[in-house]
Amino acid sequence: MRDLQVTPEEEIDFLIKFTSLSAQQQIISIKAASASNPVHGLQRIWQRLEERFGCPEMIESALKTKLNAFAPITLKDYRRLYDLSDILDEILAAKEDIRYQSLLAYFDASTGKHSDKTLKISSRKTAVSRQPQILRNSGKENQCPLHKTNRSLEQCRAFRTKPFDERRKILKDNNLCFRCCSRDHKQAECHSDVQCGECGSKFHTSPLHVNRTKVQTSYPWRNYGGENFTERQVLDSENVNIPAVNSKCTQICGQTFGGKSCAKTILVHVYPKHCPQKSVKIYAVIDDQSNRTLAKPELFDLMDTHGTMTNYLLTSCSGKVQRSGRKVHGLVVESLDGQNCIDIPTIIEYDEIPTPDVALHYEHLLDIADHIPLVDPNAEILLLIGRDITKAHHVLDQRIGLGNQPCAQKLSLGWTIIGETCLGKTHKPDVINVMKTCVLPDGRPTLMLPCNSNLQVKEKILNETSTNIICTKTEIGESVFQRTENDEKLGLSMDDHEFLDIMNSEFTKDLDGHWQAPLPFRKDRQRLVNNYEQAGKRTKQLDNTLQKDPTKKEHFVEFMDALFKNHHAEIAPPLQSGEECWYLPLFGVYNPKKPNKIRVVFDSSAKFEGKSLNDILLTGPDLTNSLLGVLVRFRREKVALIGDIEQMFYCFKVCEPHRNFLHFLWHEDNNPEKKLIENRMTVHVFGNSPSPAIATYGLRKTVKEVEDMFGTV
Repeated sequence: MRDLQVTPEEEIDFLIKFTSLSAQQQIISIKAASASNPVHGLQRIWQRLEERFGCPEMIESALKTKLNAFAPITLKDYRRLYDLSDILDEILAAKEDIRYQSLLAYFDASTGKHSDKTLKISSRKTAVSRQPQILRNSGKENQCPLHKTNRSLEQCRAFRTKPFDERRKILKDNNLCFRCCSRDHKQAECHSDVQCGECGSKFHTSPLHVNRTKVQTSYPWRNYGGENFTERQVLDSENVNIPAVNSKCTQICGQTFGGKSCAKTILVHVYPKHCPQKSVKIYAVIDDQSNRTLAKPELFDLMDTHGTMTNYLLTSCSGKVQRSGRKVHGLVVESLDGQNCIDIPTIIEYDEIPTPDVALHYEHLLDIADHIPLVDPNAEILLLIGRDITKAHHVLDQRIGLGNQPCAQKLSLGWTIIGETCLGKTHKPDVINVMKTCVLPDGRPTLMLPCNSNLQVKEKILNETSTNIICTKTEIGESVFQRTENDEKLGLSMDDHEFLDIMNSEFTKDLDGHWQAPLPFRKDRQRLVNNYEQAGKRTKQLDNTLQKDPTKKEHFVEFMDALFKNHHAEIAPPLQSGEECWYLPLFGVYNPKKPNKIRVVFDSSAKFEGKSLNDILLTGPDLTNSLLGVLVRFRREKVALIGDIEQMFYCFKVCEPHRNFLHFLWHEDNNPEKKLIENRMTVHVFGNSPSPAIATYGLRKTVKEVEDMFGTV
């Protein structure tokens, strides 16, 4: 790919074209998800292909399948031993990669050497040595006790997969050290420097690691009340550690409760540590189910502090949400009487309030009614004090009633009432919802306000013997089976209608009598980015190709020479500042029936930063005559005429304002030895998606214009 010098979009297209079906589906999915950032999408595609098709397990499975599928070798096809040798060489080459050593160690074991499927290999010559063989100890202390091969337990996958008790039994039966798995000493005498690759322990090796990880349930917040998420760290998109923040619901709810439910809500003063004069009065919720102190943005604005932006993970009863907000240090929360103040270490940016009336209605709360302040309508609940400020949660005194009566607690910041405090359930609701039902003209009820305008659909029937008939609502079913000449024709789409509107209004003749048509741009299209760099790379690649093929180079130069001589192309004038422009890469194609004549195609589908010229152009309808109609008309008369319009697209010029979208790079004076300069096409080109529709439209318009002179065709 590096030698081709292709863009990320082109590299993705190459991968889609030259990969298997399962890989294509994944590449197309990632391409669609990363349409705005093809560079990042290409990185994700290579990572996915490496994980899905290049992982050690897949390589091992492919090699094992290839070896098992190898057919038996007989005496007549002994040459297939070379094929078997190639497979074994491939396995040996893969084993040299450290990623595959442990998985491919299977072929070093007895099960790998003697598989269930025996390869039948026979030989007619047997050589027997008469010299006595001397058996030597080839590292018996490093032999695997399971497979009896010359490798240590560190490399044995089968040993690691066994339960820990069975691994200890194997070590004990083979007199191996329980620390380093060697034969020459016991665990108490072991002085080897070992370290576990799983947990880093220096008291055992990786094969003796015990995995104590428990399977996490689908409800992680139920484990230890969600406390295990207190110290959890989360990675954001920039790989920065983010503290996790837990917040639990503090409102006391009931199925039939209709009054007020009070949490630990206290009226306090908050001010910067060294500026008590900036004190503001707010309500603070004491929440022992939150591990951090949170505040609304209004508190930061009142303190006139900006802080630093941070990302955090908010875990609540409704799930987990990643948030971002300001983080501020150096604030103080003070009780209403000013006797107690607490420093707030850190506040992160992210309502039922008890009143004295509640205390007066309960006998066990009468003595603290004077300590409960009146509701301050100007103070809002702006602060949630979590467990990171332990002093605020200290209970200094309390009042407990009977049954489910509300209780009161005296905290460092003052008294607060907790519980349901409804007095007879006769509270006037603050909001009353009324649902009004409307009936539509067709009798269907709706909660929406019906439109005053009414749309009535009527059917227009074209009859051969009568004038146009407009069917009313009562007559629409009488002609439902009537056939017309347009029944088998496909209707035009909205884009096709838009294309025809553009052609009908802007397809005109210039001063020289040539037809000229605009490029049919889509409505509300995006502005194209200048792709000069992409066109330059493609032109250099084209030059390298032509240098290697002199015949093709000669044909290409001849075609370009005809373009300039026929005024189908011209040197591009300088662009104005901010003027939109697009460059078309070039490539040549041959017709098999015309091997000595090349056609230069302008690549309007080449994408740059996710967009191409064809993406913003309307293709237009198919205006070509149907093949069935052509064949039928051949039978009407005795003589049939056929004709071919040479370079039909070049017969129609492009209007002047749109020629800047047809820029291309080619050599000065059509000499490949000279430098590249900017040129532009003056006619509609091969490669633009709307060119066929424009040419057919122009042909029909020309015929219609001379219909009075030459008659109907």
